Amino acid sequence: MKIEKAKQLTARKFKRMTGVNRKTFELMVGLVKADAQKKKKPSRRPKIIIEDQVLMVLQYWSGAGDAPPPENTALITILD
Repeated sequence: MKIEKAKQLTARKFKRMTGVNRKTFELMVGLVKADAQKKKKPSRRPKIIIEDQVLMVLQYWSGAGDAPPPENTALITILD
């Protein structure tokens, strides 16, 4: 799921999907963005925006406790 769809979810469904509140999610995105700005050497622009990257990691972590996700989970998430 991409961030555009995730923003439309209720707070309860968002937390169920990611395991964190929206405020915590925004703080995490802010930290990742701050770290990305600290890099001195410019690099190639990522294909996935930071919000989608954090969302994908949280979805992976929230499902990792039950069973390992299939190997193509990242691709499915990106294409979704």
